[in-house]
Amino acid sequence: MKEYDLITHGLACREAETWQDLEGVTLRFLLDRGVDMISYRHVAPLGSHLAGKPTAVHSHGFPEAWIHRYANSRLYDIDPIPRLSQARTRPFRWLDLSGSSELTAQEATFLEILEAEGLANGLAVPVFGPHGRNGYCGLGYESAGKMPTREGEMLLSLACHQFHWRYCELRPLPSLPARLSQREKETLRLMAKGASNIQIAEEMGVTTSTVDTNVRRCFQKLGVNDRISAVLRAIVEGVYD
Repeated sequence: MKEYDLITHGLACREAETWQDLEGVTLRFLLDRGVDMISYRHVAPLGSHLAGKPTAVHSHGFPEAWIHRYANSRLYDIDPIPRLSQARTRPFRWLDLSGSSELTAQEATFLEILEAEGLANGLAVPVFGPHGRNGYCGLGYESAGKMPTREGEMLLSLACHQFHWRYCELRPLPSLPARLSQREKETLRLMAKGASNIQIAEEMGVTTSTVDTNVRRCFQKLGVNDRISAVLRAIVEGVYD
């Protein structure tokens, strides 16, 4: 059988037509390389109308008791690993966070729970996608001796990114139903440059009353209450198209 290497995995991810296909090819790659437990969390980008809402979480191989405890006791609220992974560009080991000044008291307690459950041997892999669609892959191991080398960590990181990029393609974020008019788009572009309503009126050759109306309609259609949020959401949601 041909070795299922990184290139083969990348091609398989690209050709996957369903989430099940994508999950299957990635599980094969990771399990073949000694990973015992796998989790994936997708994070909606800042500015999206889904930002701040529960993220998509998928897992494989974790003990059922731990999955129930993690969910029912809301341990995900104090799990620092996904949060801190978004401030890093490289994989890191879960236990590397122990004693870190970046942890809150509750987050430190979570790591103690994780270690007490025998689940502390793991690798955090931050993944980054289009338009700020980032995520986190957690790769767990039954023992410290199974943990990958630094070279192995980078290989796993590349495979996780191949998976994440295809995930973003297969599961696009639902867009807002309302679209902006050309006048509203132009108003937003000028807002993004820091122009006041008076300046926008002068630039567009309309009255300030018209600009006030355009701004109010932008806020309503984008579901926001301020200019900064409106600009961020317009960029992320692609309403400039």
